[in-house]
Amino acid sequence: MMFRGRTVLAFVSIALIAGMIMATAIFAPQGALADLFGFGSGQSNSGKQAASDPNIGLTDADLHKLNTTFRIIDQRYMTDVDRNKLVNGAIQGMIGALNDPYTAYMDPEQSDEFTREVDAYFTGIGAEVSLDNGKVIVVAPIKGSPAEKAGMRAKDIILTVNGETLEGLSLIESVEKIRGPKGSQVKLQIVREGQQKPFELILVRDEIDLETVYSEMLEDGIGKIEIRQFSLQTVSSFHEQLSDLEKKGLKGLIIDVRNNPGGYLEGVAHILYDLVPEGKLLLQTEDRDKKRDKLVSDGPGRTYPMAVLINGGSASASEILAAAVQQSAGGTLVGEKSFGKGTVQSQYTEPYGVGGGLLKITVAKWLTPDGTWIHEKGVMPDKEIRQPEYFYVAPIHRDKVLKESDMGEDVKNMQIMLEGLGYHPGRKDGYYSDKTAQALKNFQRSVNLNATGQLDEATIEQLEREIIAKLVKPENDRQLQEAIRLIKKKITP
Repeated sequence: MMFRGRTVLAFVSIALIAGMIMATAIFAPQGALADLFGFGSGQSNSGKQAASDPNIGLTDADLHKLNTTFRIIDQRYMTDVDRNKLVNGAIQGMIGALNDPYTAYMDPEQSDEFTREVDAYFTGIGAEVSLDNGKVIVVAPIKGSPAEKAGMRAKDIILTVNGETLEGLSLIESVEKIRGPKGSQVKLQIVREGQQKPFELILVRDEIDLETVYSEMLEDGIGKIEIRQFSLQTVSSFHEQLSDLEKKGLKGLIIDVRNNPGGYLEGVAHILYDLVPEGKLLLQTEDRDKKRDKLVSDGPGRTYPMAVLINGGSASASEILAAAVQQSAGGTLVGEKSFGKGTVQSQYTEPYGVGGGLLKITVAKWLTPDGTWIHEKGVMPDKEIRQPEYFYVAPIHRDKVLKESDMGEDVKNMQIMLEGLGYHPGRKDGYYSDKTAQALKNFQRSVNLNATGQLDEATIEQLEREIIAKLVKPENDRQLQEAIRLIKKKITP
């Protein structure tokens, strides 16, 4: 079956960044998709049938087993126990058995805190995280956040927070350790793919601004709109800024959703109405019974050429946008393979009653217009472009001074930074050669540091500061420059 998006669907999302989890959620309070999501009255399809169907819900034997365990613990455990903790622990056990990083339960206290935190802004580090096989994984840092400024990347694994391990903790417990008041400092131990040993990031928590859309006119009538996440304000801001670019003579559009972890599906759907012609498919959903529903554009769409920038931090709603523009609007994807989050979540609060908890549970797959499920595979760009090597270096450890003849990942990262800044260390294999020392001396002189040729803390800070300044210059962004080139080629007579 196929339905018009504006007349059938209502969407809501959970957006818990840098302290909770952001995930796309779909709610269908009425209309044809209500059978799929079963949230019209605040309870699941299973809940509606439980009274009449003996196969739905816990059997008498199930309840007996749970009650027996509860009574033995309550009466015989060596110390008094908190009944609420036992009940919530049982729920967490069921959630854990699903082995799904996007399904989570919040107890009443966590649920209330969540509700307070999703107002105009919140405080934290500015990164979306998920739990996968017991590991806290970074989905993406928010641009301009403390996490991004400190060098955090998609797929980083957070091992410890202020020296305390996250092993064995739930996602909610982990993020409660990560988040904190504005101005407070947090030290994270990180494992990164391609790095042989963990490293530390020290961040200062801050207010995370939910302003999400930034636009500019580049050259030759090419405009760029950067969407950092899909929040409450995103749709209206996108409409306004796209209209403003068009008034300035827009001939081609670049949409940047790199390191955009997703958010409100309603937001991305309404943005796609602007970009994808009426009647074209935006996405499909598939439930547990393999039943598919389709969402099509209400238009009007756009006829000028478009390109979408993606990378490993583009997740969920960002991947929906990228695939729809590519497959239904003739757009070109530029960059690197996206994160790969292809499931749909629904939120349940009313079944728990007043003062109860909140359950976010995966209810369906979402598929691209051509029916592809991108979960754990990602969306592949049409034009795969890697950034310069210095875009991918890890922060350098500051626990000791490095010098000639030393070896390791820190030396390699220093050499890559020096090469990126034009100081030519002679090699990038992690061996601290005499030529590397000379290149470092040249750098130290250029920034008014003592030219020792040794990598001390002051030199590390200045080196990383110079690299960050280079990263933010558009001319060094190979992916953006390739998108500009492709759009130019299409608009040139």
